[in-house]
Amino acid sequence: MRVYIPAVSSQLRAPEPPSEKGWVADPPAGTDAEGIELLEDDAQTEAALGSLLLLRDHPENAPVRLVLAVDTSTATPIGESASGICCVQPGPLTWRDVVAFFVDEDEAASNVEACIGAQTQVEADEAIALLWERSLLWHDATERPALIARFSRSDETPLPLGDER
Repeated sequence: MRVYIPAVSSQLRAPEPPSEKGWVADPPAGTDAEGIELLEDDAQTEAALGSLLLLRDHPENAPVRLVLAVDTSTATPIGESASGICCVQPGPLTWRDVVAFFVDEDEAASNVEACIGAQTQVEADEAIALLWERSLLWHDATERPALIARFSRSDETPLPLGDER
């Protein structure tokens, strides 16, 4: 199953990917391919919102939404499926389980910062609406070292380029 997991940039450097919780499409029987794709987008959106919550608690990270797309057969539902998506607790993961990353472009930083810095619900709603006009960019799992380098502070040594999955 494809699980979408929220993350922050510093987690890319960890020995294993985050596995606290994620979202999966849980289509009702008879859902067509287009409907399944829409549910996958909804699961990814929930993970992107989760990434913003992580950023609010860890603002030292790069101001981007970051979602890991992971293929795993071990994920336990947390609660009931709602609107065709379900929150799950993945089992132990390795970087080889990650098939893609979804990340904001650099130009979205001010929108992300507005979201995590919002002081009122109205400010948050307005900031989210602007941010959601921007699509997350797809990156293959082999691009993890390049993403680490992109988000590294100048005092850090990025991982060597190559397949570090």
